[in-house]
Amino acid sequence: EEHDIMPKANLTREELAALLGLRAQTLASWACRNRGPRFWRRRKRVLYRAGDIAAWLADPVAYDAARATSSPS
Repeated sequence: EEHDIMPKANLTREELAALLGLRAQTLASWACRNRGPRFWRRRKRVLYRAGDIAAWLADPVAYDAARATSSPS
């Protein structure tokens, strides 16, 4: 059985950083280099979907590699 560590469907950068024990700035830096979970913007807020977080946590190296080779939207 898979454990759901996500408190809700979408997390802010600050919430995800706290969950992972990182600084929000670390996630921002990763985002600039196509690392870490995919994110989307809602107005000025950066949000991460629980499914993207789970996929990244399952295999960060493969996830980042796939993200780096995908075409930008």
